[in-house]
Amino acid sequence: MKTIYFDYARNNRTKLSLITERSGNPDLIPNYVWHPHGFYFLTWYNIPENLTGGRVPEYRFLYNSEKRMPNDYVRPIADSWGYYTGGSVAFAEIPNFSQTYSSLQYTLAEVLTEVIYPTGGKSRFEYELNNYSKVVAPSLMSLTDKSGTAGGLRIRRITNLDNEDNVLGAKQYYYSNTRDRFGKSSGILKSLPVNEMVYTLKDGDKEPDPKNAISLYLKSKGGFFPSVTNLNTPDVGYSCVIEEAFDKDNKSQGYIVRHYSNYNEDIYGNTHYDELAFYSMFEGNSYTMPFSSRSMERGKLLSEEYYDVNDRLRKKVNYRYKEVTPGSFVTADQMVLFFCTDLDNFMLGKVGTLTRTYTHAYLTDSVIETLYPQSGNTAFVIEKAYQYNKYKQLSQIAGRNSDGKSTLTEYVYAATLPEYKWMEEAHILSPVSSKKEQTGGSYLKEVYQYMGPIPYIKQISTDRDGYVHKHYTVQAVDGYGNPIYLHEESTPVVLIWGAEGQRLISRIENATLNQVEEALGMNVKDFSSSDISATNLLKIENIRHKISGTHFYIYKYTNELRLVSETKPNGITVFYKYDFLGRLTENYIMEFKDGDYQKRILNIYDYNYYYGSKIESGEVAIEKGGQL
Repeated sequence: MKTIYFDYARNNRTKLSLITERSGNPDLIPNYVWHPHGFYFLTWYNIPENLTGGRVPEYRFLYNSEKRMPNDYVRPIADSWGYYTGGSVAFAEIPNFSQTYSSLQYTLAEVLTEVIYPTGGKSRFEYELNNYSKVVAPSLMSLTDKSGTAGGLRIRRITNLDNEDNVLGAKQYYYSNTRDRFGKSSGILKSLPVNEMVYTLKDGDKEPDPKNAISLYLKSKGGFFPSVTNLNTPDVGYSCVIEEAFDKDNKSQGYIVRHYSNYNEDIYGNTHYDELAFYSMFEGNSYTMPFSSRSMERGKLLSEEYYDVNDRLRKKVNYRYKEVTPGSFVTADQMVLFFCTDLDNFMLGKVGTLTRTYTHAYLTDSVIETLYPQSGNTAFVIEKAYQYNKYKQLSQIAGRNSDGKSTLTEYVYAATLPEYKWMEEAHILSPVSSKKEQTGGSYLKEVYQYMGPIPYIKQISTDRDGYVHKHYTVQAVDGYGNPIYLHEESTPVVLIWGAEGQRLISRIENATLNQVEEALGMNVKDFSSSDISATNLLKIENIRHKISGTHFYIYKYTNELRLVSETKPNGITVFYKYDFLGRLTENYIMEFKDGDYQKRILNIYDYNYYYGSKIESGEVAIEKGGQL
């Protein structure tokens, strides 16, 4: 068994600094500090020491230390979007009710700047402030041309390095329609800051007399915001983001242009503005008015265009979306306003709005992928269209391959069928009951049957163009839902589990459950609940030759549940070795040679840094990923 531990940096703000592991479950070490009043008090806990003597995986996180957040959580000076701008508000200070602009150096205070991986490789992050070129109008139905910076950060560049700080490659991001860091932003600001509100009473449909009008003025340094139940739109959303890849010498390897849905008209001609309240006791438009949010439509990836180093388009993917299981409920927002003309005279204004809170999902409707060859004019096109069930799960994929053949894949989920009502009632919705793949006039259908109360696969069968074949049928399971007796392709198989049902200990082919239990002198399911270190493997090994005609497989594990050996029916045992990250480094067998057992290595596995993202031709590779 292994335990994952988390440690934190405590410089004004608590931040994750380390993720590591220890063998077993050693206790945290309390850290006590002497108090001037004459006693010790607990400040935090330290991670226990590594007593295994070997290396253990560690993920470390570093943060910007050029500027620190203030010690006081209540009074840091912030911009109009709530981000730190340096200093603290003085007690009884008279506020300035106007927009407060952002500060890059202070917004960067204590922000994540580097992740160090267990291999020693690193990812370093550079940031910049959000900016925009358009602002949503208070009417919510149009945009205003206005540029500026807004609160919060966006990633500018990610640089990956090896364990000796040699650059492997980098990715740079442009939030524009051009690869120009200072180009016109594709960002749209959802609203301008509002620091003052004015409410004026009306007498029916009459316009108020400016001389005798009764108005309520409200001001806030922090600003006023609408009351919306499902608003998750960022302050600035971007319609186009370009990702450019660089090699270790900072030479461009190509770039990807991504377009996203935003408020304004997208590449398909659709807009995604929020909706005004369908009932309101207010007149006029304001950013603070409640509205029906359509934020679920914004920020969706609409297209990806892959270009090589010569600016040639190599691949394009287009995405469309649709509402799935439409629905909404009415949301009321009410307030009482006090209009005071003097200390003894005031009036009440009771006002409210009705908006809709939408409950539908906005999921992928279709995907069209186009590959462009290096030579010739023929592009390869793959089309897919998607359908969903009442639980918003994928139920159908209809497509067309580049050779023009139509394809259809259909999914039926067990919880949607009457015989599996118990799964629906238990909210177990993901198990698939059947999957049918059809190409042209031929089809292959996989059928899965389940049993409970712990869901497990009871049977797997296929139907190929009308020919039905059972591949897998379970006759018995343990207390964890693992099959312990089944038939695979008509062959009886007994499976013995351990480590509380987490690992397969033995596989016995061509034997019945009764035969195995009689030979063992105990129930097979009793093995499942045992700890891996207490599993009686010798008892299993001793019956290998007691049941004729069987094929025995025996698997052994470390206390961390890592496979260390596999004994096959021919008696040969393959051993496995791992590095400190748990990656397989070699497998080998022990051979009897020259009067002694000697190690013969079967395979050796070596792991090296690779970072590549060159945009090549469609026939070779569109994009290669990197891994540290």
